[in-house]
Amino acid sequence: MKLRSKISGLLGILVLFMATVFYLISHVFIIPLFSEYVRAAEHGEAEQWARSLAYYYTSHGNSWDGVGQFAEGVLMQSDIAHPNNYVEKVAVYTPEGKPITSVVREGDHSEHMDSDDAELIDANGMVADIWVGNKPVGQVRVVDAGADSLQDVQMRVLRLMDMATLGGGLAAAVFALLLGFVFASRLTKPLQSLVQGIARIGRGESGVRVVIASHDEIGHVAEQLNYMAEKLEQLEAARKRLVADVAHELRTPLTVMEGQLELIQQGVIQPSDQTLLPILDEVMRLSRLVDDLHQLNLADGGVLKLNCTEADLVAILRRIMDNFLYEAAEEQVRLRLTTSANELVTYMDASRITQVFVNLLGNALRHCPPGGAVDVQVLETPQNIVCIVTDDGPGIPSGDLPHIFDRFYRGDESRSRESGGMGLGLAIAREFVQAHGGTLLAANHPSRGAQFTMTLPKQLRSKVEG
Repeated sequence: MKLRSKISGLLGILVLFMATVFYLISHVFIIPLFSEYVRAAEHGEAEQWARSLAYYYTSHGNSWDGVGQFAEGVLMQSDIAHPNNYVEKVAVYTPEGKPITSVVREGDHSEHMDSDDAELIDANGMVADIWVGNKPVGQVRVVDAGADSLQDVQMRVLRLMDMATLGGGLAAAVFALLLGFVFASRLTKPLQSLVQGIARIGRGESGVRVVIASHDEIGHVAEQLNYMAEKLEQLEAARKRLVADVAHELRTPLTVMEGQLELIQQGVIQPSDQTLLPILDEVMRLSRLVDDLHQLNLADGGVLKLNCTEADLVAILRRIMDNFLYEAAEEQVRLRLTTSANELVTYMDASRITQVFVNLLGNALRHCPPGGAVDVQVLETPQNIVCIVTDDGPGIPSGDLPHIFDRFYRGDESRSRESGGMGLGLAIAREFVQAHGGTLLAANHPSRGAQFTMTLPKQLRSKVEG
């Protein structure tokens, strides 16, 4: 069932439910109210007769003699004063319930019967005690035909209410169905656009965007769908770029090895250390590439294992910089280390952090001109250890800076693999730092070259072990 049909049906059912509730309320509450009104009217009539008869009793020496004529006269006067008087029968009894007199309306006149000839009238009449002071002197029972008229009015009102409820409920239900259909159509129209957009994305189409026609929940869903489509396109582009980069990185060493092996096979060159060395270099390059991709895959899956121990970061940096001294001397670049303390111990994977600094220092030396310097500054804060690597190179072009940590990204496309690497070093370095709960950021120094800032938390044992 379509959503518009569900909404229309729900509104129709709601209207019918409200009509049914109104019908039940009218019958449950109005009938007792009418009955209470009828009883109140009868009781008021009986009380009025009781007061008149009490006056008669006291004014005739506390005697009921001639009360029948009095009652008949009161009834006639009431007919004259109130032409629509509905009192049909009045009977007077002693306090013990013995009949004294009764007055019965017969057409346009009335008759009374006294004493034992007084008939017992309709037991449905309303009874009221006749009091003189604090003493009951009799009872009066009044049968009012107006009660029957009020009951007839009650039934007519209920029938009219039932007809109005039924007619109004049906009309409201039809109107609700039409209104629900229109409302549901306006509601489902943007949903249909969303469904079509999702279907196109599912088919692999690119550039799919849905129109955001409102700022409600549906508009928010459309906005999120467009954001998801954009992210999917970025992921697909990254996937294609990754496949192309990996294919490129594999093609060159495989071509070198294929050429060397063909020359050996054809007898052009003889197998020797000198002829096999290029093949070994390319095999080692492929091995590093596979290992780097494996490390990145572990980091992506959140399963990169760290072998953390307490280690002195300053000592690690000094050892790494000593290893780079020969290369720095050849490049005529000065290496300088500045620390806020002679020893900074933290809980880390020394092997992973060593790989991070080897990558950062290697990049800095590669881009630093002769006569320049590479500075490593280590600072300590209450919560972190901050390491800053700054060189005197040309810096990172502004267009390359947002992508500097992307995999296989080399800002200068003209650089060879030997000078520019495979474009995985910085991506791996950042993953290793993030695995330690730290950050690795790239920027340009205001007056020098590139600047990389690594931040490591000082207390990592509980986080790593937990």
